[in-house]
Amino acid sequence: KGSWIFTATSLISLLISLLSIYWFKFLSTINALKIALFLHALTLLFMGLGLEYKSFEYFMISSVLLGIALGIQGICINTVVAENAHGKNSKKIFSALHSMYGLASLSVPVIVSIFLKKNILLKDMLYLMALMTFIVALFLIYKVEDIKIHDNEGSKEKYNLKLLFNLSLTACLYVSSEILISSRYVYFLKSYHQFDIELASLYLSLFFLCLLIGRLFFSFYQFEINIIKLLKLSIIFSFIFNILGLYFYPVFLIFIGLSSSFFFPYFMDYIKSHYSNSNILIARIMINVSFSLALMHFVFGYISDSLGVYNAMHINLGFYPIILYFLHYKLDSFKRIS
Repeated sequence: KGSWIFTATSLISLLISLLSIYWFKFLSTINALKIALFLHALTLLFMGLGLEYKSFEYFMISSVLLGIALGIQGICINTVVAENAHGKNSKKIFSALHSMYGLASLSVPVIVSIFLKKNILLKDMLYLMALMTFIVALFLIYKVEDIKIHDNEGSKEKYNLKLLFNLSLTACLYVSSEILISSRYVYFLKSYHQFDIELASLYLSLFFLCLLIGRLFFSFYQFEINIIKLLKLSIIFSFIFNILGLYFYPVFLIFIGLSSSFFFPYFMDYIKSHYSNSNILIARIMINVSFSLALMHFVFGYISDSLGVYNAMHINLGFYPIILYFLHYKLDSFKRIS
């Protein structure tokens, strides 16, 4: 019964992403983010009420609201940077943006465990998070200026479908590879290597720590090197660490967090700096990423059940060469759109 909570969120999020071509016509990215943050605050409030009153209906309401909020945020967060960051700053801002994901993944479990040790109930944590999210939404409304609203002409702007396919497949395979490690690492260590849950969770935290360190580093420092070459290096080292982790010692998988840390922010900057209508391209790419993640989880689960978790963890060894192929033969030589 509880699985319906996650199913509803995923389906609604995907639907909102697919409908972005319509709501982008009358909502700017900033206004959309303001709405998403308010919905996120309501989500946390209804989750707290669901726990307090033991109401499954409140949880279903929260799952729908969360799906809408995540669908909007998934499209807009990268797009707003693409629209407003300029020149060399865009690399740093994209890296800083994705550093926050790493920081949240690393810190939230620690904060929750501290609260629980202090006998603070989960519903009270949810109410507190709802208040904090509401404050952030108010800050965005009163302190952050709106940007130009997409007009109908902009929303119909032509772009090369072959380019969109190349960019989308590269992004989908990378995000799937990162999520596969972060979401299945503990399961892999427990099921195949018989690590206890505390040690397996520690190694996952170290993975996120490596991810955070790498992205923070690139937030303040940038190499004067071709972006595509940097992206290739990221994938090559991730491939090496994956092989070492599967065939020699599983702790090597932690360092994929370090080698892959700068791939996605730099990939977003590559799109922004090389192509016009980058905001539209990024929005389309994030929709495809949503599809790919759902497919990846299904494929992993099927292979894991059929052939075992160890074999399922080899999926990335198929992803990395394909990403390298597209980076070298499809994107590195692709002509810029004027």
